[in-house]
Amino acid sequence: MRSFDPLELARRQIGLDRQQTRRFPATFDRKVARMRASPLAFLRGSAPLFYDVLRADPELAEGPAGEGWIIGDAHLENFGAFVPAGGKGVDGGTEVFDLNDFDDTMVAPLRFDLLRLGTD
Repeated sequence: MRSFDPLELARRQIGLDRQQTRRFPATFDRKVARMRASPLAFLRGSAPLFYDVLRADPELAEGPAGEGWIIGDAHLENFGAFVPAGGKGVDGGTEVFDLNDFDDTMVAPLRFDLLRLGTD
């Protein structure tokens, strides 16, 4: 298994975030503040880095075969109760508890969502 320098990983994530939020500096500042809260907060805010680490050390990504649509950023904060579009609400009985964040979806090995969820 490959060793990773945590400071280098943090610098890389900061670079990715600066690039993605360059037009909105307040967004960058807010994200950095949230990620500083704890190692788990950093993990939640660094899905692209998570996948870079998996590419760099394929042994970490080993597991059962099978691909499909994954969330890409599966963690506990991306689950919740909600009423789907067109649903009736509490009295209509259409509430669901499910994933609620799909901005990082992709076709990839299905085990990646479980791996990401298990690290949170």
